[in-house]
Amino acid sequence: MISMDKKREKIKIPSIEFLEAELKRIDRKENKRKKFLKTAGIFAVAAAIAALAATRIFIPHEIHSADMAPAFEKGDIVILLRTKSVKAGDTIGVYDKENLLLRRVIEDAGDYIEINREGNVKADGRTAEKADLVYVGKNQIAGKPVFRVWPLKRIGIMH
Repeated sequence: MISMDKKREKIKIPSIEFLEAELKRIDRKENKRKKFLKTAGIFAVAAAIAALAATRIFIPHEIHSADMAPAFEKGDIVILLRTKSVKAGDTIGVYDKENLLLRRVIEDAGDYIEINREGNVKADGRTAEKADLVYVGKNQIAGKPVFRVWPLKRIGIMH
């Protein structure tokens, strides 16, 4: 059996100053946690928007040939803006089976293209290479290159 003396042990009650300091410490800890969660939430939303933009608005593409040199060199990485609205003179990304290729639009739908017996091609009075002529349907158009991200010495907005 426990004696009455042991039950009456004194409990040390903290001072008001100590309790106030402890509450401030807990508040600071909670504020840091809230700030961290808020910052993490902002980054998560930004990452979701970037992923959505990257898959629905923009298409990253690495150039694998020198067909469009000097405007586009092998190894360049460009960002294409998804669009179906193109006109003569535009450079566009075109799906050719499973490949994405860059090509220049020489004529719009319904324009006149002349090919003579020697194979010379004239589009609106301009000479073009026969090998470069390809009919492209709207469903094959991926978009237009708008920004070069690599190489760094050529980084910038495309015209």
